[in-house]
Amino acid sequence: TLLLARMCPIERDCLRMGHKAAHAKWRQNKSGYVTNRINQRWEIDHTVCDIELVSKDGGHVIGRPTLTVVMDTHSRMIMSLVVSFSPPSTDLVMAAVSQAYLPKTDILEKLGLHGDYLASGRCETLVSDNAQEFHSASFKKALETVGCSLTYTPAGKPWYKGKVERLMRTINHEVIHRLPGTTRGSVADRDDKSSPHRKPTLTIEDLRRKLWTWVIEEYQKRHHRGLGS
Repeated sequence: TLLLARMCPIERDCLRMGHKAAHAKWRQNKSGYVTNRINQRWEIDHTVCDIELVSKDGGHVIGRPTLTVVMDTHSRMIMSLVVSFSPPSTDLVMAAVSQAYLPKTDILEKLGLHGDYLASGRCETLVSDNAQEFHSASFKKALETVGCSLTYTPAGKPWYKGKVERLMRTINHEVIHRLPGTTRGSVADRDDKSSPHRKPTLTIEDLRRKLWTWVIEEYQKRHHRGLGS
């Protein structure tokens, strides 16, 4: 009874009603995977940011960075936010998960930011897509060592990791598309040389600071309709 009470309601209905009936019910609900507590389930994803960054001395354009985000499904809190010029790799996802587990005090101090950000802790289940970097033996072993299970998104079930994917779109829309050097994800906007946003001026450290400032000052304080709090 206790085990059933702690299960995701979708999985519980699959056992009780059968796969088709349960997913027909939850497809109408459109809420996706349901959790009961914080740090029960994290989602991880990458995206190439819609922005071009410059070198530290501002002398030349380096390119578009990769953003890796870990989000707690239950609270929607951002557990980790890693910006890098490296393509997705085992080292990158290890860095993102390590940052998610640890307090964020050192990160904020390094960026010169003030304010509390308490999202940290031990995850029970990490959900990823089927990209190669999530299948490495060293990554699986690291998660096993800290007692975290790894689950891959089933084919044809985008709702299984939909919350972090929506978060990525929010970050691009609310932060990155408002910064100098943004490509806005549109070929038309990218080719508009007269746009005041066209000229890249930010370094990777500038982008990290702006993203974490948004997380601390805006994102964590807003009312979430889905949570009702």
